[in-house]
Amino acid sequence: MYLLYNLLIIIILCLYSPVILFKIIKGQRDEWPERLGLLNKDLLANFINKKTIWLHAASVGEALVSKQLLEELKKDYPDYSIVLSTITLTGREIARESIKNVEAIILLPVDISFIIKKVLKLFNPQILILIETELWPNLIREAHRQKTKVMLASGRIGDRSFKNYQYLRLFLKKILLMIDFFCMQSELDAERIIALGAPKNKVLVTGNVKYDRQLNYLDPKEIIDKLKITTDRPVLVAGSTHHNEEEQLLEVYCKLKKEFPELLLIIAPRYIERVEEIQKIFVNQGISTVKWSGIKGELAEQTVVLLDTIGELAGFYQVATVVFVGGSLIPRGGHNILEPAAYGKAILVGPFMFNFKEELNYFLSGKALIQIDNAKGLADQLTYYLNHQTELREIGRRAKKLIESNKGALPKNLAQIKFLLRDRLKILLVRLSAIGDIIHALPVVWSLRNRYPTAEISWLVEDKFAELVSLNPYLDKIIIMPRQRWTKTAQSSKWAAFRLIWRFFKELKSAQFDLVIDLHGILKSALPVGMTRAAARYGRADAREGSTFFYNHKIKIPLEIKHKIERHLYLAEQALGFEYGKIEFGLKTGPVERAKITHLLIEQGVEEKGFVVINPYTNWKTKNWLMERYQELAARLVKELNYQVIFTGASGERAGIEQIIEQSGQGVFNFAGLVNLRELAELYQRAKLYIGGDTGPMHMAVAVNIPVIAIMGPTNPLEFGPYGAEHIVLQDQNLSCINCWKRDCPYQLECMSNITTEQVLKSAQQLLGVKQYEPFV
Repeated sequence: MYLLYNLLIIIILCLYSPVILFKIIKGQRDEWPERLGLLNKDLLANFINKKTIWLHAASVGEALVSKQLLEELKKDYPDYSIVLSTITLTGREIARESIKNVEAIILLPVDISFIIKKVLKLFNPQILILIETELWPNLIREAHRQKTKVMLASGRIGDRSFKNYQYLRLFLKKILLMIDFFCMQSELDAERIIALGAPKNKVLVTGNVKYDRQLNYLDPKEIIDKLKITTDRPVLVAGSTHHNEEEQLLEVYCKLKKEFPELLLIIAPRYIERVEEIQKIFVNQGISTVKWSGIKGELAEQTVVLLDTIGELAGFYQVATVVFVGGSLIPRGGHNILEPAAYGKAILVGPFMFNFKEELNYFLSGKALIQIDNAKGLADQLTYYLNHQTELREIGRRAKKLIESNKGALPKNLAQIKFLLRDRLKILLVRLSAIGDIIHALPVVWSLRNRYPTAEISWLVEDKFAELVSLNPYLDKIIIMPRQRWTKTAQSSKWAAFRLIWRFFKELKSAQFDLVIDLHGILKSALPVGMTRAAARYGRADAREGSTFFYNHKIKIPLEIKHKIERHLYLAEQALGFEYGKIEFGLKTGPVERAKITHLLIEQGVEEKGFVVINPYTNWKTKNWLMERYQELAARLVKELNYQVIFTGASGERAGIEQIIEQSGQGVFNFAGLVNLRELAELYQRAKLYIGGDTGPMHMAVAVNIPVIAIMGPTNPLEFGPYGAEHIVLQDQNLSCINCWKRDCPYQLECMSNITTEQVLKSAQQLLGVKQYEPFV
């Protein structure tokens, strides 16, 4: 198949050779040497003995998308040389004008195997990044053969492309298997690339990098001054127009001028070489025009401005009252609507937007775009909205809001690039304490391991809670912050304690992490994050105690994401560009714990056929259920449901639990203080049910996959309750103090006293599947 493909390209090249010769004669002497892989020696000197990143973009839009990637990659990899290739001459010209500090900007060589192979050897890139949908078979194949990583960034498969690709699916599948990773713009794009043969585990929806584009081209004051635009003058900017659209715009313009004589029309053709042609169309109808580059002095009121310079359209959108995006009144497929939307402009498009179907539907559903059927509809809608400019501005405001809410694709694509450039990505997760909070953060480890199987993942944790993560099979390293040792040392010598802390931070920095995520969000966690000096340091934008000072990436977590587990996963997703699905905690125990619990159960006389665990105490008095009700509950679980009961807790809670169970009778046991955290996890794994308040052991029970009855006070179960629909939360919803954080209850624990023993017992019967009560024997 590759042989046929190469022969076809060579035949097309031979047939095209007269045109090539004509272009060379006309002075375009640098185009075809580059297309044939004959590169300038001075240019190649920038790549001798240097690591290289190669980005390929088709044309103007893709080249400008690549600009953002290039700027970030230059910051992170200053020792790398970068080459950017484009298909079109215009794309190359735009790139050369707008992208600085790149060692080479060239035209992509013709996709013939021996030409591509030669150029790849000259550059020897570590990674080849293809922007959007640049699937050139020989380029991908030869890069794969030379051990160059290949990635599709901001990938997109349009309707027409998908239809055409399906005819070549068997050939295309072989090509796609050679690509190391696919960052796709939307779910539809991801589904399509998988349907064409991309491995599902290498495909990720990261969004459209175009949403992150920084639009800093022309100062609007320069345009306003040159055009003498007043604030009340309506300005219609028609961007990226094509043949047979300007004629329709002429008709629209003539209609509008009758009602809006001051209307200024600015036309920016997709191809600037058509400016002369457009000028004739308007002049033949008696309408004066002027090229942007030729404006001198004041314009006549009837003058239409033709943009004849490259790369400045985005700047003109800034001064528009309303924008029409071309390529949509004819069956061309439309053009990019994101640029005018980013400036908060109301946008009108025609019926043919099939190349931007995803963006079109998204903006239409958000009432941030106006689509018309024809030129008459365009004239009618413009007439209405120019008479109702408050509505026009509201549409623009919604468009800008959609752009802002979708930003974030750039860091996700960069994360994948960084991962592919390293043999092993070094990631540090920071969650120092406490039991429940660490357990809430554990699913992040499994999600990262699932997405990055070769990464080195470490966890920074306080010594008191290290055993919670020490057996996690998805972690490579546990870094223990010896806080207890520091505190003890400080009692005798603060200077000695300071030296210990400083030595710890130096060792942390020497680990040279690529990326650090603070899952804690307070000063004591953010400080070590900052001290790592990692290139990427992520934390929540709402982190407390000045923590955000230590992050160079601040993630705003949407308010609709409530539970702590999902908030942690969202933060990690934004940092490393993955999507979480299944939740796994990785809270594993070993043979030592299994042997200890087996011995303890036998020693205490507990029958392993089935027991219920109860953890009655929490760290906050206001979260504790009434102790006498725990006593009644334990007795009834034994007598009525035929289950033994084990109470758990810290060693300091043992005496209190003894008082609870002294009247409970046979079948109730006190394990408080007898087991460490890992042994507690093993004990819970063998239980049939957990009952308790809002505390760490409750979340441990969830993590080891046993059903939970959570007896909750005023704290929000959507955020702090047991994670999963299989658990039962008992809470008085009629309280005025819901979401209270007071440690001393002003209402005599009314929230807890309103939860009855009967409610808990009935819930236990439901989760245990007990159909009838039986006395315990």
